[in-house]
Amino acid sequence: MKRVLFLVVVATFVAAPATADLVRFYESPYYNVDSTAGFGAGTNVLGVGQVSLLGGDATAYAWRNGSAGVFTQRDTRGLGVQGGELDEVDFISGTERIDVVFSQAYYVDSVELRSLFDPDPSPSTGEIALVSLVRNYNGTPATETSWQLLGFEDIDLGTHGVVTQSLGGIVLNAGDALVFSPEAGEFALAAMTVRLVPVPGAVLLGLLGLGYAGVKLRKYA
Repeated sequence: MKRVLFLVVVATFVAAPATADLVRFYESPYYNVDSTAGFGAGTNVLGVGQVSLLGGDATAYAWRNGSAGVFTQRDTRGLGVQGGELDEVDFISGTERIDVVFSQAYYVDSVELRSLFDPDPSPSTGEIALVSLVRNYNGTPATETSWQLLGFEDIDLGTHGVVTQSLGGIVLNAGDALVFSPEAGEFALAAMTVRLVPVPGAVLLGLLGLGYAGVKLRKYA
């Protein structure tokens, strides 16, 4: 009976799914954003070009015209990059992009994009956003192999429109990145749902510990 119980415990330990974490750039509290200085209601220029996420396991970088940019944020919308227009201070458009680089392996289940604009009267010119997976990111995704993970046309989000795209639990290894960039229109990065990939060493140590406990149980049975 004890041996059966031990095997059940080991099977449960190995099969247990990773806990999902939400990274949220809109509406306080801003989950898994390590520093929210400058975040808040209304339109805010954060004055920084990078934001640490997930306790340091990922970093978001702002880019514009191929150079480091400055992040902006609005409670009802999310994270953007400061642009060239006087009123363009809270979204991603044109030559702007946001790169989220991971320092630990994560499953990425979904991303959420938001728009606060009225519906486009001509669907053929609606927003088109791209989310690319970049392996071995080095800051210049245009020169690296990438895969289009999200492309949506004619979405006509409307006021407070929200688009959530499932990425099916893709795995980003340490050093990989998600790159958010527009083809047309504009949007803000609102949220991501991710799960930390278990470290093999930690799993092995757990199994060894459970195995030792099993030996002790058999010894004193």
